[in-house]
Amino acid sequence: MTAAIVSPAAPGARRRRFLVVALIASLAVNAFLVGVVATEFLGITDMFRPHGERAVSFELRWLQGRLSDASLERVRSAIDAARPRAEARLDRVRQLRRELGILVAAPQPDRAAIDAKLRDIRAELDLMATEVQKVSMDALLALPAAERAPLAEPRS
Repeated sequence: MTAAIVSPAAPGARRRRFLVVALIASLAVNAFLVGVVATEFLGITDMFRPHGERAVSFELRWLQGRLSDASLERVRSAIDAARPRAEARLDRVRQLRRELGILVAAPQPDRAAIDAKLRDIRAELDLMATEVQKVSMDALLALPAAERAPLAEPRS
């Protein structure tokens, strides 16, 4: 009975199955590594950061590679100091969006109230962007003119 279960083809089949599993595992690891390299190369790693961090780091992206490391760090420090205010604004936006969701889900939605809530959301986002931009511009303007000069050159 055991002779019928274990045939001479079984070791070959086992070897093929092992090769197929090894190939699939290798492809999965390679796909993961290619994905990691691609996200880093394309600069889309921000999508994996918390929303507030993405919003604040947006101001730094256009400066990277155009300022010296020391100058970029000075701007980054200034923006980091503004991060708590930006986070507070984002918390407010989240609250406004929850309120908007309640308005939209109502059996008889009030379009005027929805539009007002959307205006409030836009205003909060605008205030956040304005604050972060002001802080980053103040930090940039505090740099010597020679340090800021590369910002006038087109990005390659």
